[in-house]
Amino acid sequence: MSDAPTVLVVDDEPQLLRLLIRVFEKRGFRVLSAPDAESAAQLFEQHHVELVAALLDVVIPPAGVEPLLSRMLALRDDVGIVLTSGDALPSLLQERLGALGGVFLRKPFSPGAAHAALLEVMA
Repeated sequence: MSDAPTVLVVDDEPQLLRLLIRVFEKRGFRVLSAPDAESAAQLFEQHHVELVAALLDVVIPPAGVEPLLSRMLALRDDVGIVLTSGDALPSLLQERLGALGGVFLRKPFSPGAAHAALLEVMA
């Protein structure tokens, strides 16, 4: 296994997912990616030991990010969480993210902002 920090990126927009993978890999991360919550949960369960952070789209099939977040946190509650959305976060999700020390990134965002958000939740 490499020394590169491993991150999980989840978004149902294929172009954005590819862009984020390229951006993070160029900046030295090992990237696991998924287009939906079920695939993401499986990846998280397989790799939760080495994951340092996750960048998750709020609106992902089939039921949004909250069930995925619950499954992830049941295994590990110390993974850095970045949530992304084109809309404002619902207040309960905003409170939950705050309690986790996570970051909300409003779409559209720059590659640099995504990288900065990951570094912030990893600190």
